[in-house]
Amino acid sequence: MARFDDLPEHIRRPHIRRFQPMVAGAKAKDPSGNERDIPVLVVQDPLRLAPQPFVMPLQGKDQQQLQGEFRQWVGFMQSLQGEEELGELFSRIGAPAEAQPQLVELVKKLDELGFLWGPTSEALERAKLDAIRAKGAFFLPDEARRPEVAAELGKFMSQALAAAEDPEFGTPVVGIVAPHLDYARGGSNYAAAYKCLETGARERPDRVVVLGTNHFGLGDGVVMTEFGFETPLGTLRPDAPVLERLRDAFGDKLFKDQVDFAGEHSVNLHLPWIQHLWGDVPVVAALVPDPTVAMIEDDGARVSAKEFAGGLKTVLAQAGGRTVVVASADLSHVGPQFGDRAPLDAARRREVEEADREVLREFIDGPDRMLAHFQRNGNAARWCSIGNMFVAATAVPHASREMVAYAQSAEPNGGAMVTSAALAFLA
Repeated sequence: MARFDDLPEHIRRPHIRRFQPMVAGAKAKDPSGNERDIPVLVVQDPLRLAPQPFVMPLQGKDQQQLQGEFRQWVGFMQSLQGEEELGELFSRIGAPAEAQPQLVELVKKLDELGFLWGPTSEALERAKLDAIRAKGAFFLPDEARRPEVAAELGKFMSQALAAAEDPEFGTPVVGIVAPHLDYARGGSNYAAAYKCLETGARERPDRVVVLGTNHFGLGDGVVMTEFGFETPLGTLRPDAPVLERLRDAFGDKLFKDQVDFAGEHSVNLHLPWIQHLWGDVPVVAALVPDPTVAMIEDDGARVSAKEFAGGLKTVLAQAGGRTVVVASADLSHVGPQFGDRAPLDAARRREVEEADREVLREFIDGPDRMLAHFQRNGNAARWCSIGNMFVAATAVPHASREMVAYAQSAEPNGGAMVTSAALAFLA
């Protein structure tokens, strides 16, 4: 077995951080100097710590070969779990001796870009937080800063809300459940949910609590941030008094992983809707784990969803004023792309809808009933946001919850489907 004793420990025993892989096209010149498109593997950092994505040309000549090559490289990266030294890993996966130098260089490049746990990624995280702290807000990606983005976004939201049906509630709406799918797939349910606030919130709230899901971050407990958020429509400021009360209640452990918000779409996608309705209203943002899944270590260094729900309820009561809560929740994730064997035919889609609606009825009856359902039956359909739905229904006083809309978004090739719903919390 080859030895790699001259490498730093974090490269000799590499542990990769979460990453997002995809196949894309890139321009390159052939030996004749002509520019042509070549397929490349692109690995992106969801926390946006890395200065650039990792890019590697692929050699496959057709779609089947490219898919196989993609799976091979992604599988190798996923095998970097810090449990084996490189020599042991190469031996286990049968990497030939002549390929090992290339694999070592790949690992070094991943480290250079901050994709491995270790000194490089730690330095990048510190630099990211320093920049956010200096600005007081999480940065908007450069591609979203173009002036036309704000105009297009405002037009989209205005048209979507105008087309949405008015639920005509007779009592004020103090919260919603809405998706965090991209707008193209989830637009109708975003509009259905925010229509409830447009017509039923009665007046501008003193704050909006946005509860998301931590898809790619570091923390496995509740994660909060003391910073604001840039959006194409401007910057939303944090509700500092409420955050200080929460810090007094739980300490700094709520805030130690706040870099997780840097690329977290489950919060970011709701902020423009909030601005569209109320402008510069203070926000309180939290990423909430699934309370039916045990944390990695129950060592008191993290805050559980149930602890947070009770603490947030107390703090909001102490703060006074009007609070609106947004639970950013996608529901079932099903299909072969998510590991299911069953095809996404009409019968399967009906089965998923029936199961979704059963859980939603339990949630409407009481959030504890929803938790009991998943604790009893598991989460085979991979509901994404059990924790933030539970906290929303627990922390903000209201009299009832009502279903407004339900939708399924399936890929045209039948590989995957994500479901979502719009619900309202009535005072």
